[in-house]
Amino acid sequence: MSEKIMEKANEFLAQAEYAFNRLGISADIEALLESKQVVYTVDRAYNACVDVLQHMTQKAPKSMVETAENNLKSFQNGKDTFISDFKANFKRVVGVPLFYHLQMSGDEEKMKNSILMNIQSGESVEVQIATKQIVDKMIMDITKDYLLSTYGNVIPAEVISV
Repeated sequence: MSEKIMEKANEFLAQAEYAFNRLGISADIEALLESKQVVYTVDRAYNACVDVLQHMTQKAPKSMVETAENNLKSFQNGKDTFISDFKANFKRVVGVPLFYHLQMSGDEEKMKNSILMNIQSGESVEVQIATKQIVDKMIMDITKDYLLSTYGNVIPAEVISV
């Protein structure tokens, strides 16, 4: 099943890249993903995720401490993967609708100008909203994966208590 999900994700990413290239905004998208505001938000999200996983690891029952610590270390060593996943997710969220819109509409210049107006600054509201939604979903998915890989289907109550 996860192979099909990855296949679809790659297909969507290819559609997004096609749309960016067709509109001539690939470099603009890359610059946006490296802008101070986006980098700051992604970095904060990664650190928040580490904090949550550390908290859950500290509360692990003795019999599961080693597994919990190993899963935490694995995530802590994967910051580059977190950032890469964010960038791919952002491109899909922004680019796939563009791809389909380009298939139905011929006004590339109008679309390009509209997109550029919204992404010229990493501080635009649209960019901030999209970035936050993506990192929030990533944190939820990572936390869920951590819990399942550490504890399986029986999660000790103390691990998820505040």
